[in-house]
Amino acid sequence: MSLFRLAWQNFVLHARRYGALVVSLAFTVFIFFNFENLEYSGSLEGLSADNMEKISMLIDVVKVVLICFMISMIAYASNVFLKSQKKEFGVYVFLGLTSSRISMLYMLENMMVGLISIVAGVLSGVLFSYLFAMIFVKVSALGIVAGFSLSGRAVLETCLLFLLIYGVITLQGMHSIRKSSVRDLLSASKQNEKLKEHGRFLVLKALAGCLVLCTGYYFAIKDGGMDVLGNAMIATVCVIIGTYWIFGGFLPFLLQSMQKKKKFLYAHRRLLWVDGLVFRMRQNYRSFAMVCILLICAVTALGCGFTLNNRISAIQQYSMQYDVQIMSMDGDAEAYFDARLPESRMHTVVPVAEANEQLFVPYSSVADFDLPAFKENECVLLSKGMIISLYTDPGSFSTELDGVHLQCIEDVRTAVLGFMQDKMEVPVYVISDALFD
Repeated sequence: MSLFRLAWQNFVLHARRYGALVVSLAFTVFIFFNFENLEYSGSLEGLSADNMEKISMLIDVVKVVLICFMISMIAYASNVFLKSQKKEFGVYVFLGLTSSRISMLYMLENMMVGLISIVAGVLSGVLFSYLFAMIFVKVSALGIVAGFSLSGRAVLETCLLFLLIYGVITLQGMHSIRKSSVRDLLSASKQNEKLKEHGRFLVLKALAGCLVLCTGYYFAIKDGGMDVLGNAMIATVCVIIGTYWIFGGFLPFLLQSMQKKKKFLYAHRRLLWVDGLVFRMRQNYRSFAMVCILLICAVTALGCGFTLNNRISAIQQYSMQYDVQIMSMDGDAEAYFDARLPESRMHTVVPVAEANEQLFVPYSSVADFDLPAFKENECVLLSKGMIISLYTDPGSFSTELDGVHLQCIEDVRTAVLGFMQDKMEVPVYVISDALFD
């Protein structure tokens, strides 16, 4: 019997067992494909070029997280199923198959699983791509109609990435089979996975995880200017690695400490669950870390969606701030328009001055808004709303007026000047009344 035929018979015979692996792998392909298709297919073509570029940057950050999740998920699922197969491979040794032939058999079975997973993941992604785009647009309130479109580039990149990750993990499995003895193969499912590191090493590993995690949080809130997207990538990788190290150091140390305290261990049947967790320590801490990272991804994705929704609602406020808004070069035009628009008397008059291609308004005219108080040599910048913006220190917006240096203390996105604030392509500053006069 050829190896391919034997691999096919094993796959059909254990279809139920392989079904769970196929579903888990296809799910990772499904999620990644939908984000790839969202970026490259033109489903969001109603957005402006600038906003589409920013959305693409955001999706790229999400894809980094998804790639890390795919690696963890595929490695975890493949290792679990490899352990369940090793006893069967040990029987093949007694039937005369060499380790090399068994590793080739494992590769053929994995190839079948991988191909079916890719096809199932991409087809389900294509089937639900329009729904995925509609949900993304609805949650983010982008104000466009999502279109149904498929991208060949998304399909190709998804397949190549999955095959690369799955191929490397399959090669690791083949190497593990070749290096395993018959005894190891037969008893793989019963082998102890207790971490043998010293307690001090586990504590140092946990502390290193905390340090890396804090580094990720630092880059997440750091004012990076144009480097903010690079900082976001660093933060993403650091949070994933830090979370993994914390679970890999703190959890084993905690359970080993429980084992040493016999009085605690023997009370209320704690011996059973503590020993059970310690026996499968490597598998357990990796599972917990992966679930935690997946929850972080879910919360981050929801946060991004609600943030976009909030930003777009704020942008709409610029055109809705005032029922009627009139701009005039005549300083005495208030009475003129009041006489001709008796039902829309002007309640807010904002004088605007121009200097050095910048606009300035006095504080008293916009004092009804919740603007921060500032000193004579300070100012506040009135910015327009943006779907995605790069955080910048307000001090970077400082300016000069007639030789006086004005220190900008805050960047305000409240619709103080209505659509004028949104449409102006030059900076608008709020300054003190004395300086304005």
